[in-house]
Amino acid sequence: MFIEIFLIGILSGLSPGPDFFLVMKNSLGFGRRIGIATALGVASALFVHVTYTILGFTYIIEKFPSIFIAIKVAGSLYLLWLGFHAIRSVKQNKEQAENELKINTDKNVKQGFREGFICNVL
Repeated sequence: MFIEIFLIGILSGLSPGPDFFLVMKNSLGFGRRIGIATALGVASALFVHVTYTILGFTYIIEKFPSIFIAIKVAGSLYLLWLGFHAIRSVKQNKEQAENELKINTDKNVKQGFREGFICNVL
C-alpha cells in the first residue's frame, strides 16, 4: 500500500503547482544545484504525506477539525509569503540584471532544500 500511495504522490507532484514554480524559480535564478536541492526537498516532503496517510491522519482530522484548519491557514500564509517575496524580487532582479549578468549565488543548497520541503509540506 505504501508504494501505491507514494506513486500517486509522485504523479501529483509532477503536475504544475506551487512546488513546480518554486523549483523553476530556484533553478533559473540560482542554478542547477539549488534547483535539484529544492526538488529533493519537495520529494522528501512527499514521505511526510504518505506517512500520515498510512497512519490514519484523516481519522485525526475528522475528530479534530481545528488541526485541519490550522494546517490550511499555515499553508495559505506560506503561499502568500512566497508570492510577496516573488513580487518583491522582480524589482530587485530588474535592478540586479542591469548591474550584473551572472547567476545569483546568495542561496545555498540547504536553503533550497528547506524551501522545497516547506512548500510541499504546507
